[in-house]
Amino acid sequence: MTYTPNFATNQTSITLANTGDKVYFKAKGTNDKLAKNTSSHNRFSATGGDVEVSGNIMYLLNGSTPATFLSSIYAFAHLFDGMSNLKDAKDLILPAGALLGHCYQSMFENCSNLENAPELPAKTLMNDYYNAMFKGCKKLQKVTMLATSVNASNAMTDWLTDAGTEANNPTVYVASGMATNIQVPDGWTVTEVSSQP
Repeated sequence: MTYTPNFATNQTSITLANTGDKVYFKAKGTNDKLAKNTSSHNRFSATGGDVEVSGNIMYLLNGSTPATFLSSIYAFAHLFDGMSNLKDAKDLILPAGALLGHCYQSMFENCSNLENAPELPAKTLMNDYYNAMFKGCKKLQKVTMLATSVNASNAMTDWLTDAGTEANNPTVYVASGMATNIQVPDGWTVTEVSSQP
């Protein structure tokens, strides 16, 4: 494994020698968003074979100790947007709370080969929280979304638009009592987590 102590913004590439090699990223200091502003966002991209992402995403904001609170919106907006070879994100740990609006907006948008989403543990959604989060993820199989308050403005707008269209029986698992409180596209099943396999 190669250790790169200072991976600069806009650095063009890290080359991995073997299938299964890993790259670890963490913040150099303390920051509370990766987005530069409301229309400009830092993104990960990769070429080559299938990619998996895992670990506590909050290390991207504070490299010493995972951040627990954000003071800015758009924290992880568009982070993997358009990463067509991203296949698996089930082991990516997203925080349960203390996040502001737009924090996951378009995070995986157009990740057309993403099959496994991370668990979404937040109980109360803020404005645009999951807006377009999985839009265009055509192979998405399953999402576990545990919110019990989803009424914030655009909190779930387009979150599954054009998602799961190439998957077999895509399913959203939700908190108890929430099965009738969210809308999903045609072809998706909504099931309470107590029935999750």
